[in-house]
Amino acid sequence: MRTLLAMLVVGAAAAPAAAEPVRIDGSLGFTNIQQQAKVEVGAARGERLVEHTAVTVSGTGAYQLHRHLAAVAFVDVDAGTRRAGELAGFDAQGRATIDPAVGGSFAEVWAGVGLRAQYKAAFLDVGYAAFARRWDGGRDDLPNTAGATDGAFAPILSVRWAAALGAAVRITDQLDLAVRLQWRIRYYDERGGAPLAGGVVHGTQEFRPLIGLAWHP
Repeated sequence: MRTLLAMLVVGAAAAPAAAEPVRIDGSLGFTNIQQQAKVEVGAARGERLVEHTAVTVSGTGAYQLHRHLAAVAFVDVDAGTRRAGELAGFDAQGRATIDPAVGGSFAEVWAGVGLRAQYKAAFLDVGYAAFARRWDGGRDDLPNTAGATDGAFAPILSVRWAAALGAAVRITDQLDLAVRLQWRIRYYDERGGAPLAGGVVHGTQEFRPLIGLAWHP
């Protein structure tokens, strides 16, 4: 990891500003978070208190408007599982048990447009999701006004933003290795085409690392 970061720093300092009018980025991201309780370090593992796993596939197309500015269009697809619960105690073998076990699988699709500021090999993307939907089997505590809990969440039009800070290292004349740290924020106010019950809004934001390739013809 330190070697990769050093390569990116050197590349950002030495690479010339991109002259290609078109650039296409494809990236993958992975997140896994686990929490557990044991009677002592090294003891048998029981049920995890928290387990969250997500995979992201991201694609971005950029068209250069200026030496340091480009218009971008992006599509992000997430899929994963999330499960959590409170520690209930330990069984006869000393393994943790939890209650309740809340969670399920989820998937999310984002598609939108934005701008990219770029300097040498470094870049900053800021985008707006014109289309955003989330299907979440672990959020049956957020029904819509009709009582449905199986529809897709849709965010408020004014709060569905994404940003990414990244850098690239030239591999060939047409191919770069690109890494970025992406941030997303959204507030869902409807599910299955109807407002959430009680007029509540469901806010979500996260940071995720992405690594991939950038192709410029």
